[in-house]
Amino acid sequence: DLSMLHLKLTWNTLLHDHLRILNQMKPVVLAGDLNVAHECIDVALPLTNLGKSCFTREERDYFSKFLSLGFVDTYRHLYPSHRIYTYWPYYDRPSKLNGWRLDYFLISSQLVSKLSDQEIHCDVDGSDHSPQILYLKSTK
Repeated sequence: DLSMLHLKLTWNTLLHDHLRILNQMKPVVLAGDLNVAHECIDVALPLTNLGKSCFTREERDYFSKFLSLGFVDTYRHLYPSHRIYTYWPYYDRPSKLNGWRLDYFLISSQLVSKLSDQEIHCDVDGSDHSPQILYLKSTK
């Protein structure tokens, strides 16, 4: 259902504006469920899901705008061609056939040199989203 897409896009605009200002003041780490699969590699069934909620052109374009503000998708930076997912609908979770990568760490580009690794724990149950860990090198 895309009836609320206009509200999501309005929210994204406000978030972009806030992050742009914040990023000018200090390095930023944004983590969480952004409810968008940016590229086809981020969806197990891209042709089936193209145009559906979380995989519309508008949502994907807004994600690209995040990146153009000077942010880096840490997992895709570290693993440019690795297919892994962070979300499965509850009805599909046991089979893990219809995964989506909706959860991200986005970091300011000035933090890329500190980027060490990122783990996505698909084997952990208890939610329709998988936990993640981001590793940044110490500033010592």
